[in-house]
Amino acid sequence: MVRSLLPCLCAFGLAALVAVAGAGERARSVPAEPAADPAVVVRLDPVASVGSREVRVRDVATVQGGPAELRERIAALDLDDAPPPGGTSELTREQVVFRIRLAGVDPSVFRVEGTASTRLVRETYEVPEADMLAAARRLVLARLPWDPADITVQPAPPARGPVRVSGRKDDVHLDATLRSDRLPLGKVRVDVAVSVENRKQAEVPLMLDVRVHQGVAVATRRIERGQKLTDANVRFERRALDGTTDYLTTDRAEGQQAKRTILPGQIITAADSERAVAVNPVLIKQRDVVQIVFEQGALRVTAKGEALQNGRRGEVIRLRNVDSRADVWGRVLENSLVELVLLDAATPAQAAPSAARPMWSSPTP
Repeated sequence: MVRSLLPCLCAFGLAALVAVAGAGERARSVPAEPAADPAVVVRLDPVASVGSREVRVRDVATVQGGPAELRERIAALDLDDAPPPGGTSELTREQVVFRIRLAGVDPSVFRVEGTASTRLVRETYEVPEADMLAAARRLVLARLPWDPADITVQPAPPARGPVRVSGRKDDVHLDATLRSDRLPLGKVRVDVAVSVENRKQAEVPLMLDVRVHQGVAVATRRIERGQKLTDANVRFERRALDGTTDYLTTDRAEGQQAKRTILPGQIITAADSERAVAVNPVLIKQRDVVQIVFEQGALRVTAKGEALQNGRRGEVIRLRNVDSRADVWGRVLENSLVELVLLDAATPAQAAPSAARPMWSSPTP
């Protein structure tokens, strides 16, 4: 029995030995994990698009490996001036190596790989007309005293189209200026300077049509000079105004009267109107029955009289005492009420009211 198993055990032992030997061979054939590369690797690109005036290592190559501080130092090194807008130039690998070594970097801590030379292309950007119009519009709105919701700013012909500049979009700055100090209404010119990295590359003149929308007074019928402006002859309409004319708006029309004849449909300006003079109406008319009052200290005497003249508040008019039929003078206080006024003995009865002097008075209401 043992003899019969011996060949099997020998075979098993041989197989085990072969397996162990194979495992050892495979273990020796697996490469070890490579250690981190201590050098900074600069891999040049075949073509590089450059937006700034100076070309740096990071513009033409991918910089990897090595210590972060050294990597950033190499990436920031300037190599050459950028080609002119629309032009190209070439940068060789030897130039890059020389520049890095010139910066004092030990050749053992970096290496340059990739293409033998890099073709440099100057990057350009087309500034859209819409961006320039937006800059001009912001300036106009900042100069006007009205609510931006009441203002429209539209481009006026001719259209300018985009402006091509040398540089990247993020480096472009727009600065709008006005040539006049007046309010920018109507046809307005705004100059927009286009700068890249604080250097002006273009200045674009833009024409704008600027209007303010306001409720203005419009005559609904013919208004004669001196006639008061009321709802019967004026309505307010929201109009687009393109000038600095001082139009009569809703908050300024109350209490105004026509300064000159105004025609139907005419927009009323401040020059067409003036503050209405308060009219002193006639309180007592001729032949009105009035009460004549005389006061002195605690004494108060009243009498009925008939007005022989029209009278306004404060005016002295001739009256007739109904009981005595005598003519007297009185100062108008209010409707149907006058204050007796005595004349100097030397003043004839036909004297003008201005010659009268009051002997008694009461507060005018």
